[in-house]
Amino acid sequence: MIRMSLLNPIFTGLIAAVIAVLPRMVQLYAMGRGWDGSSGSQAFWAEPWGIIVVTAAVLAMRRLGESEGASNRSYDGVADLVMHVHSPGERISPWKWVGRTGSSFLLSLFGGVDGSEGAAAEGAQAFTIFTRSRTSRWFEFRRRTDVAMALAAGVAGSFGAPFAAVILPLELGIGGSSLMAGIAALTAFLLNKYLLGISAIGSFDVSGSLHGLQVLSWEGWLGVALIGVMGGALSVVLLYFFRAARMAMKSAFGKQNAAMLVVGGLLLTAIYWAFPLGHLPPWMLLEKVMWSHWGVREIGLALLSQLLALTLVVAAWGSVGIFWPVFAIGSAVGFLANQGILHSLSGFAPVAALAGASAFFGGFIGAPFAGALLAYDLTQNLAVLLPCWMAGLIASAIRTPFHKASWTQEVLKDWGLTLSDGRSEQVLRAIQVQEAMVKDYEAIHENETVSEIHAKLLKSKYAVIPVVNREGKFKGLLTADLILDHWDHKDETTAQQPLSRLLEAKDLVYRSQFKSPMVRTEDRLDATSGMFDQFPCVPVVDAQGALQGLLFSADIRVAYDREVARSSMIQEIGRR
Repeated sequence: MIRMSLLNPIFTGLIAAVIAVLPRMVQLYAMGRGWDGSSGSQAFWAEPWGIIVVTAAVLAMRRLGESEGASNRSYDGVADLVMHVHSPGERISPWKWVGRTGSSFLLSLFGGVDGSEGAAAEGAQAFTIFTRSRTSRWFEFRRRTDVAMALAAGVAGSFGAPFAAVILPLELGIGGSSLMAGIAALTAFLLNKYLLGISAIGSFDVSGSLHGLQVLSWEGWLGVALIGVMGGALSVVLLYFFRAARMAMKSAFGKQNAAMLVVGGLLLTAIYWAFPLGHLPPWMLLEKVMWSHWGVREIGLALLSQLLALTLVVAAWGSVGIFWPVFAIGSAVGFLANQGILHSLSGFAPVAALAGASAFFGGFIGAPFAGALLAYDLTQNLAVLLPCWMAGLIASAIRTPFHKASWTQEVLKDWGLTLSDGRSEQVLRAIQVQEAMVKDYEAIHENETVSEIHAKLLKSKYAVIPVVNREGKFKGLLTADLILDHWDHKDETTAQQPLSRLLEAKDLVYRSQFKSPMVRTEDRLDATSGMFDQFPCVPVVDAQGALQGLLFSADIRVAYDREVARSSMIQEIGRR
């Protein structure tokens, strides 16, 4: 077995890049041969028989590893990657991921609507499971790193976007080692450029469509905001629609996954038959939108057919390759918004397309910054980064009032796995606050002066000091910077009676206006969700309000990992 070292992300990136680039090389070759439908010939990836062949091949490949898989649950793409992080005891065979790789590869080659990053990430995930030691699956950080490397390598190899590839696992709550994910993404990106460079059959390019763009006008910024609102609203609609389609398929076929694949293939074939050119691979659709090669009618029909096809892929087939389709669909929405609502602002069409793509990435995928970085990586134009990020943030904000999570989070909730800051709420609910809090802190009385506080700060292990009254009840938190600020501004000319001897702890608490939330010792860790976004730590009190300890996010992570290891060991012993 290969130990976790720099070789792992390098080989992961190499494998992902080869799998991601192959479909595009074949499709570019077909375009060079005139098989893209531009001269009256049918594009081979849009032939109705193609998806029928794919369906038959997928039925065979999905059988790989079935006997060793621990679950008969249907495949749901990115959600399965995240579930792998939170299922240490699940003995999933790497051959199962090989089968998924093959099916996603054929879908991206012939089905069009599936992105090649799906097959690349799934193939990379199969490699990481193959090469790690038997016991390493019990370490959650290793599982997170494996998934982050696979996803980052797949996205970098397919999009040619190494920066977005590293950020995406973080925004999805996967975490892991950013260094390992970065090496895998950089390796995949470099090999992507090399393979497309030596192929000499042309390549994907949208950067020229933004020629001359340096800064947006005020009409352009209003247009970006409007597209962000539209993207958020449509993302909510799609989340409801995709979930309804997925649940309908699951309830109709139950665990008969083969029947569900067959029906999904037949319906997909019918959509292809109705509008074959609407099923260009997503990168080709984005290119046509960015360069305005199609009119409103063609792009509208392509948008409708892509949405229907992606719905079937998500509901019946499952694939990690949803990032390219969502990005391309969002670009079509942005283009149509510019044409229909903004009355074709001059020079704004390509920006509108990228803003729409980023809005869907923020609203549907839940990764607004990764969407903006994808727009930058694809165009190499820094001027699009801020407007695209703004559109993604607006779309994410629009989704929040509807209490809708991103697509992956919605699927995981259907499985009974609710995540909070990337951690399972079920595990967090099993841990009491008192198991994670620290007690070796320095507390100060509310009547102690700044001089006394400063002396205790120098002995404290932490950058915060809690303030209590005579009964030991918590009164507030003082941070190191606040204490040092008042210490540094003491009156040096009256050293015997400076402000540091007049100001007391309660005065500093009042001046700071720092209202820290509190938790009780018997509370569960899931109650602390979101508290550490604004506060460095959370005081722990008993029923009478007396201070019992301090809770830091790092201690929650330690307690969480300990509980995961304990429950995993119990599961393993139970099987034996």
